[in-house]
Amino acid sequence: MQWTLGDAHVDLGQRSVRWPDRTVDLTAQEVELLRFLALSHGRAVERDVLLERVWGYAPNTRTRAVDHAIHRLRVKIEVDPDAPRFLQTVRGLGYRLALEAPTAPRAEMVGLVGREAMLGALREAVARSSRVTVVGPAGIGKTTLVRAWAAEAGVPVIDLSGVDADGVPAALAAAVDVPIAPGAAGRLAIDRVGRALAGRGHRQVVIDDVSRADGPVVSATVDAWNGVGVRTVVTSQLPLGIGGEHLFTVGPLSDPHTAELLERESGADRLPRGRELDTLVAHLGGHPLSIVLASAHLRRLRAQAVLELLAGGAEVATAAVGAGIAGLPPGCVDTLYALALAPGLPLSAVQAATGHPMRTLQRHLERLHDSALVGQGPVVVELVRVAVLAQRRGAIEARLADHLLATGEDGPVVPMLAQRLGAEDPSRAARLWLAVGRPMLLRGPAQLEWIDQAVMLGTGLERAEAHVVRAAVRTLVGDLEGARADLDAAEPHATGRLAIEVRMRRGWLALFEGELTTAEQCLRDARARARREAEPDLEAATEVRLASVRHRQGDAGAAVRHLQGALGLYEGLGDRTQTARTRSNLAMMHVELGAHRDARRALEAALESDREAGIWAAVPQHLLNLAGLHLDLGELEDARRRLAEARERAVHFGDTETEGLALLSGGIVDLLDGRSGAALVQLTRGRTLLQQANNRSTAGIAWAYCALANACAGDPGEGASCLAEARHLLQPANLAALDALLEIVDATLALASGGSSGVSRESRYGTDGPDPSEASASLSFVRIAQRVYAAERARRVRSAPTR
Repeated sequence: MQWTLGDAHVDLGQRSVRWPDRTVDLTAQEVELLRFLALSHGRAVERDVLLERVWGYAPNTRTRAVDHAIHRLRVKIEVDPDAPRFLQTVRGLGYRLALEAPTAPRAEMVGLVGREAMLGALREAVARSSRVTVVGPAGIGKTTLVRAWAAEAGVPVIDLSGVDADGVPAALAAAVDVPIAPGAAGRLAIDRVGRALAGRGHRQVVIDDVSRADGPVVSATVDAWNGVGVRTVVTSQLPLGIGGEHLFTVGPLSDPHTAELLERESGADRLPRGRELDTLVAHLGGHPLSIVLASAHLRRLRAQAVLELLAGGAEVATAAVGAGIAGLPPGCVDTLYALALAPGLPLSAVQAATGHPMRTLQRHLERLHDSALVGQGPVVVELVRVAVLAQRRGAIEARLADHLLATGEDGPVVPMLAQRLGAEDPSRAARLWLAVGRPMLLRGPAQLEWIDQAVMLGTGLERAEAHVVRAAVRTLVGDLEGARADLDAAEPHATGRLAIEVRMRRGWLALFEGELTTAEQCLRDARARARREAEPDLEAATEVRLASVRHRQGDAGAAVRHLQGALGLYEGLGDRTQTARTRSNLAMMHVELGAHRDARRALEAALESDREAGIWAAVPQHLLNLAGLHLDLGELEDARRRLAEARERAVHFGDTETEGLALLSGGIVDLLDGRSGAALVQLTRGRTLLQQANNRSTAGIAWAYCALANACAGDPGEGASCLAEARHLLQPANLAALDALLEIVDATLALASGGSSGVSRESRYGTDGPDPSEASASLSFVRIAQRVYAAERARRVRSAPTR
């Protein structure tokens, strides 16, 4: 979503506000607030609604968070924040965003001249088919037509212009603000974005300009989204070859409409008449982009001169673009070149790439807009991009790369530029690939192809760092052998910080492989080096991993001490993301130790921090953990409230796994509340989603609780079948807690069966046998199962006939 608000250009995709003399960054929270207000179509939105829908607060929460955020936004988007023109206060109601009427980008072929009938035909095509591909040559008007339909239908548009196949999953996730797990592959990102669209109520979506993305990736996207009920409209120069694809062809304008568009764009006083006009119209061939470009020439040249410019034997659109670029001064061409390198490039980056002052850039943009070579935004269409980038300007690319590396930019522009530099400037390309590689360790999806490029192009320390990053990503995706090979390759060349990281990654890898002694040794060594060389972020990271080792060794108290050490370091560094994550992990350890008050304090602090920072990926997990804490304490209504919030956020982000966990926990709440029938409904739905997410252990726990619910509902036979499936999924893990859960479920089924042969261990758990509810258990899901068993046993004792 992009708007022009007076002199400011707001770009939510780039999270920036561009003024003529500066660029201001927007936080994730501010972007979410602006988006929600914009989607309210100028209506006033109450503070309480914003707190619930944007911040995720519970109803009736008392906080000034909205007012503070509005004040900060006005400073960024208003000329006079004390007299706001756009972000308005509506007394007694709340706030509204007053957007100006949008100006159609000239480079996307202004208006719908001659396209009214085609727009109606597109409406019909979309109503009939769930997968429409709008095809036609570059500049023919596909984007204008489809965006006009999307605007009237309220359908979101995802722009993939300039994005190649490898970048599609990340671009889709970024466009819809869907967080992806670090170890997730591209297909998972595509699936999650589709589910997020469906969860937000979007039944149709436009994917615009897939010219650089290959057919199989787009086909997989369309198939996945159709599978969850999201219909797609894709613009492409060629058919995609998708099964069931409905092709909608956009052709040239008629001669009268060509003349109408010429007059509209060039001005009636500049339009030739008679045979000269007929010749020009015939020469343009009804191609809208060519018409717009020719109109720009007509504003400064006579018609015959324009015809001579276009008559070079080449396709008229190509000739018109070439003539337009040739008429620019060199500095203006530099600006156009920088803009063409990547869609949505901030003006601050263009300034760094060209070396032009901001005022000069503004003059260049006016000239480019008047020449129809860019639109509002500014948007550079594909034909112009191809033409201007044909003559390499290495100095501009190098300066832009250095700017992006210095500012830490890791958006879609970085892989585009890295791919372009490639063999021409391998060192810079390798550093750019690394710049998009490291963030994969905090957010996905995992694009191993990008890190492969960094390994291939880098030398010396750069290549060693690329190996380390690839090892970390491979560990996350489960390729442990490949991760070990990368660490082996990196270690001989790693020095300083990188040597510490290599040691830490070896410890983490050993933990994944179950070699706890080796893991602890490597991590302690890494921590000692980090302390000695004053690297607090690496020291904190090793403390977190040491906590995992100690937890796996059964020492929750030691895990707490490591996490507390990490928390202090992260707080000292001001790293809000890692601080919140560490608090969440610390809370889980407190639960195991029975320190529920400490656990609640840590979880609520983590939740509040991530909400304020707009780190939405973590919010559903915090809510789930809080719900689990309420469950452990028997606070069922509080657990229900937290779970409802968690599930709503999970659906919003298309997170099947978290939604499944929320349903599983909701079923457990019903089970503890004595509603075994309702519990079975939620448990079954949660189990299905967890299996789809390939979460074997949690799906096994869901099967075990389904068995418990069946036992309480008086159907031990069905429960025995569920228990068999739970054993199949859980026993290979060989974990004591999971074995304990299976024992408790078995005992509950034995009680419910009354000695039937359908349960294999009924003789072990008679009324005089051992009581599983008395065994010690450190994990909540085991303790809760014990409570279900104890309640069922008490019920049977109460209902037993007296002798």
